[in-house]
Amino acid sequence: GGGRGGASVPTSASAPSRGMKLGKKSASLLESLKTDTGPELVERGPSGAAPMPAGPTESLTVTVEEKVSCFLKKDGGVDGLEVQGTMTLEVHNPDTTLVRIMCGLGPNAGKFQFKTHPNIDKNLFNSEGVLGLKDPNRPFPTNSSLGVLKWRFQSQNEDDVPLLINCWPTQSGAETQVNIEYEATELFDLRQVQIYIPVGTSECPAVNSIEEGDYRFDSRNGCLLWEIPLVDGSNRSGSMEFMVPACDTDAFFPIEASFNSNRIFCPVKLAEVVNMSDGSSVEDREVSMSLFTERYMVE
Repeated sequence: GGGRGGASVPTSASAPSRGMKLGKKSASLLESLKTDTGPELVERGPSGAAPMPAGPTESLTVTVEEKVSCFLKKDGGVDGLEVQGTMTLEVHNPDTTLVRIMCGLGPNAGKFQFKTHPNIDKNLFNSEGVLGLKDPNRPFPTNSSLGVLKWRFQSQNEDDVPLLINCWPTQSGAETQVNIEYEATELFDLRQVQIYIPVGTSECPAVNSIEEGDYRFDSRNGCLLWEIPLVDGSNRSGSMEFMVPACDTDAFFPIEASFNSNRIFCPVKLAEVVNMSDGSSVEDREVSMSLFTERYMVE
């Protein structure tokens, strides 16, 4: 898979398969840093790429970030899901200011509304998926990030929701039993999942069972916090059950959630970055993709 794992490249420079590539890619860069050693030495040893100097070592960084807001109904269904994405380019090397980003757009791209930055050639992006400045002789600025592309996606379809949360409060006598479960789509691995459930009491509820993760009680806000460090193929769903003194079943809403992921909704991939001054491909680039929650509620 192409750009998805791009974020981890700098940290895993020691991995042999990637180290080889990095050694090759950064050779010219390392030459300028290590003028005292012969260039042959640098090019020969891939391990030369290991010591990372301070500051960005890549010629450019492309950052893709999505924020998701979602409002789920407490009795099932979706009020609304909205995803807002941004692609930002930051050029660090003065030699790579005349670049074009070749994007690959997957089959579902039609669901997304794209907007290019006013200085970007909109027609070129719409027809070929290429992000370049309108004036081909105008360079991108160095060391300042520019949002080159934005997109938006809205849905009321449950299949698009990355994390569904169902809460079933049942009153029995002097107690209310609450069953809460999450169900995650297979499209994302979710990190640092936090689900906040108001419990309307300053005493920690009696937790009878918890399938995944851990819980903490926030007595000041009267909230039970359910935390699952990672939701992936091994735990796409999970549940927890707790008891509180009898209360109105509406007391457990709104439930709020937060998480992040290194996969995104938009099927945009960074195929290649081309240096227009000589037509070469810019290989020493860092690409990071991340998804965050903005407001995620069950109400």
